[in-house]
Amino acid sequence: MSKPLDADQGGEGPPHYRAYLARQKETAELKAHATKVLKGVPYRAMQKAGWIEDTSDRVRVLRALMRFFRVGTPHQLEAEQMLAEAAFRRSQKFKSAPLPLAAWL
Repeated sequence: MSKPLDADQGGEGPPHYRAYLARQKETAELKAHATKVLKGVPYRAMQKAGWIEDTSDRVRVLRALMRFFRVGTPHQLEAEQMLAEAAFRRSQKFKSAPLPLAAWL
């Protein structure tokens, strides 16, 4: 009976190795989006209010925001669909950004 090949030998490797690779890939993708997404969100105020985890790690902040807004990807945070069902008034004189509005609603 032959032993299964590990990932470095051309096989699939143990299941925890695949999970590790998936987590590494997800973390790299979140790092790539973190700066752009966090620029438009009042996450420091949200941390101060206790709504999301208080951390300086941008990836952990982004994950906390995704949990807060109940979205699965950073792309969904950028979408204006989050405000589609909310009824509120907007000022005609000031431009408003969707993520900060969604946070306060």
